[in-house]
Amino acid sequence: MMGVFLDELGPFKESLRFFENAARLCPGDRTTLELRQLLAVPIVFSSQNDMDLALCPEQAAYLQYTITPPTMFIGYQGIDVLPIQRAIHRLRSLVYPSLSSSFEPQNPGEIWSDDAHRRRRVAFISSWLRAHSVGKLLLGVVQNLDRAKFHVVIYHCVHFLRDADEITELFKHTADEFVELPENQDTAVQILRQAHLDIVIFPELGMDEWTVLLSHHRVAPVQCAFWGHPITTGNPQIDYFLSSEHFVSEQFDEPTESTPRKLSGFRRSSFSEQVVLFRGLSTIFTEPKTLAAESREITRSRLFLPTNRRLYVCPQTLMKLHPAFDDALAGTLSRDDKAIIVLLASDTQLVWMEKLRRRFRLRFGPNTRRVLFLPTLPFAEFQALLTLADVVLDPFPFGGGVTTLDALHLGM
Repeated sequence: MMGVFLDELGPFKESLRFFENAARLCPGDRTTLELRQLLAVPIVFSSQNDMDLALCPEQAAYLQYTITPPTMFIGYQGIDVLPIQRAIHRLRSLVYPSLSSSFEPQNPGEIWSDDAHRRRRVAFISSWLRAHSVGKLLLGVVQNLDRAKFHVVIYHCVHFLRDADEITELFKHTADEFVELPENQDTAVQILRQAHLDIVIFPELGMDEWTVLLSHHRVAPVQCAFWGHPITTGNPQIDYFLSSEHFVSEQFDEPTESTPRKLSGFRRSSFSEQVVLFRGLSTIFTEPKTLAAESREITRSRLFLPTNRRLYVCPQTLMKLHPAFDDALAGTLSRDDKAIIVLLASDTQLVWMEKLRRRFRLRFGPNTRRVLFLPTLPFAEFQALLTLADVVLDPFPFGGGVTTLDALHLGM
């Protein structure tokens, strides 16, 4: 656990030493611990060069001998991750042979060609069915699926987090069935296969290893990934990737850039799945709480912000601050001498913050003093901060999701 904590706090090399020691002391868990160690990647990079060295896509071709970073963070770097994702999938399949278990569901075409009046059994499998970005994106979808056509089953993965809140309770009340999957993967797979599901949707594949490993198994004729974690899975068991035409650029159907480390954005050729683009946002966003009276009373002074400067607030997590985005921040600071860049960092992100400060000093020079870090705020104060901003910034190449929707809800 110390390796996990240090990894999230920021001392990357120190965290690797804990995984190395644990693998030596716990021979029964050696394979898993060594795999976790080899898949590790820094969350915040010191420079573009460091990022390029860590994320060289050509490493993917040699994954039978070496390992590339985990999927949780490679998506934030703005490159085509399909070669890496496919290679990691092959690696997992080699390390864990049980992932290759056989199962022959009905032909996908038969789902729609048989009894037209039969309700199709649709399952959502997730670890984040609570007041989390995934829960907020998914709840409205589940609530509004036509129950005359669909029987909706929610499978809650509780292998590492059993927390429940009002969003969890709403999922329980709105689903036709709400099932907690056991921690044992073999048992979970057996439960899913015995449920005779027609369609399975994984809302956020790549945010935790347990559901990623679960997705290696075929448990339904049609299996989909939703954009809760919006990068390809590289997994042949996932048939469709569900997204929106509003999330892709005009270059979406053009070939992926030939330069592997160039910021390529989303391209259809960067997905192993068939991409389905909805005309709408493909979600019914759970509307945030309205701006409370206490939020309206919060001033810049109360948040220790200057009253005579223009506030450019970037409310996204620090891991989304790509070195390429530094150029936009540098341009803002150089062109507007009253500009103050406001970023948010939790008390567990002190190492990330210091790494960014060093990077900013090299890029911004004296203007670095006009970059302020606020502690992560309670939601009422967070809403107030957004309303006090002159400009709300969305980073690139990996922009905001729910946080951006929160800002738009307030009229930003």
